[in-house]
Amino acid sequence: MIDDGQCNLSEDEWEGLVEVVGKIVSPESTYNKSEAARYLHLSIRQFDRYVEKGIIPRGKKKLGATALSWTKAQLDKIKLA
Repeated sequence: MIDDGQCNLSEDEWEGLVEVVGKIVSPESTYNKSEAARYLHLSIRQFDRYVEKGIIPRGKKKLGATALSWTKAQLDKIKLA
């Protein structure tokens, strides 16, 4: 049906499709700086300071992206005093 231009998915089906495609493209959840700071209960400025000090690793750029991102696994390993 998609090849014929007749794709009538419900909103829930679209959301599910986007979730599945997202997992294929990036099998591990990633967070941008704002999301990562919120996850660690930090302000963005404090997050930046911890990155500068090496307490938080520098994020990585995902293919085709300009912003840095962090994985949940990376964030879970961080020990803040």
